[in-house]
Amino acid sequence: MTGIMQMLLSSVAAADVYQLYAWGKAQYGTLGLNDTIRRSSPVQVGSDGDWFQVSSTEFQSLAVKTDGTLWSWGAGYQGRTGQNDTIGRSSPTQVGALTNWKQVSCCSQQNFAVKTNGTLWAWGGNYFGGCGVNSSVTSFSSPVQVGFLTTWDNVLAGNYGGFAVKTDGTMWSWGYNRSNYGNLAQGNIGTVARSSPAQVGSDTDWAKGGTTSFTGHAIKTNGRLYGWGRGTFGGIGAYGTAHRTTPVPIGTESWTGFIDTTSANARAVRSDGTLWSWGRNTVGEGGLNNRTQYSSPVQSGTLTNWAVTTGKASCSIAVKTDGTLWTWGSNYNGSQGQNDLILRSSPTQVGAGTSWYQADGDTTTLAIENP
Repeated sequence: MTGIMQMLLSSVAAADVYQLYAWGKAQYGTLGLNDTIRRSSPVQVGSDGDWFQVSSTEFQSLAVKTDGTLWSWGAGYQGRTGQNDTIGRSSPTQVGALTNWKQVSCCSQQNFAVKTNGTLWAWGGNYFGGCGVNSSVTSFSSPVQVGFLTTWDNVLAGNYGGFAVKTDGTMWSWGYNRSNYGNLAQGNIGTVARSSPAQVGSDTDWAKGGTTSFTGHAIKTNGRLYGWGRGTFGGIGAYGTAHRTTPVPIGTESWTGFIDTTSANARAVRSDGTLWSWGRNTVGEGGLNNRTQYSSPVQSGTLTNWAVTTGKASCSIAVKTDGTLWTWGSNYNGSQGQNDLILRSSPTQVGAGTSWYQADGDTTTLAIENP
């Protein structure tokens, strides 16, 4: 097991309490607070203390508990909650009765999950074959297995598709392939969509990778960082603003394996605990105390205790090794959790807590605390 899941699993103790908090946009009930009221600061979701991993967009939220159960809430359109219907839900609802789920990832259209037995599952919209199940059906309202393999390790949902890494270190992609961008990293230019997973190159040393839009990034087991897809705004982090249809190296430094790619900005943590960003920076999402665009990684501040960076949209989220939670960038829906709607161009701590464990968000933000 590689990447973020290895970190999370190794840090979970059976007797520990893991509480779920939410803030930001709530139009579709995505905060899980049984209403559609926007919050600009963290509010606890229920009273359960067994949350393990979360993933969220403005449309739906997903979570896995420490007992391996899968939960969803938010918009039900196209079956996005996986509840075998199209009904929206504003509080966490268990998906089926299975207890062997280990990782989830959602995006605007479709959702993915990996089980402890190494199988990969998808549901929601299936435009351009985005679910990866080799079907022309437009949507799935409950999880369907992607192929029959049992060697999937981690998955990342993107717009109309996904990326996944297997236990053998190979990386695979499927779904929409934007014209001239090559966002599936398959080496072709054009609109060749793939409705089932296709291997990216022949390398067998990928640790984690994927894209949430048209620019992608991945990290190998040796810590080397690669980028591909749309180069507009310098989002790849190398070769200026040129598009790249296959992964290209970004410098020679070592990265930890935690990387966040949005539509045109990327943020990542190096092995020395420093935080870096590149690409579009129109609302300060780069965390560089400015709104300047960069086409190669630029360090945010001088601190060396960053652990994880995340966030699918222009609101950036990060957790430090001391358990503090930090946000910056867009704050239109209160997604920074700072109890206001002020844009920030440098990392700002959310409250005074020092036991934050994992976070993810779009215009809706979810975070788990281990008090």
